[in-house]
Amino acid sequence: MSPQKAFFYGTLKKGHYNNIRMGLDNPDVAEFVRPAVIKGMTLVQPTGCPYPFALESSKEDAKIEGELWIIHDKEVQEYIERMELGAGYDTIIATTEAGEQVLMYGILEDNHKYSTESLLKNPNFSNFTLKE
Repeated sequence: MSPQKAFFYGTLKKGHYNNIRMGLDNPDVAEFVRPAVIKGMTLVQPTGCPYPFALESSKEDAKIEGELWIIHDKEVQEYIERMELGAGYDTIIATTEAGEQVLMYGILEDNHKYSTESLLKNPNFSNFTLKE
């Protein structure tokens, strides 16, 4: 498996829990490239939940600020994939504002019953809030 460009916006960001747990600060494992932005998505964070998740959004100003990384270690790439898919996320090939194709994990509206807007209005998800 070749090095993978990845966009992290939550617990995999520099200094956060999963970043430390995965050893992403080790240059043999991964390399922080720079801050990055993905348009067309928004962050939703359940109240009381320590991490946000990304949802597609049709709002014109929707964007997520995060970090661009290159993951060198195949086992770490595979572990992150299992962790994210196991949490219910979709694998997304997104494009940064700079035009780079990157891997990220979030929720695609086409794969789920609720759109971003209806998810946030649905009483079953009343404890969800947008993370501004």
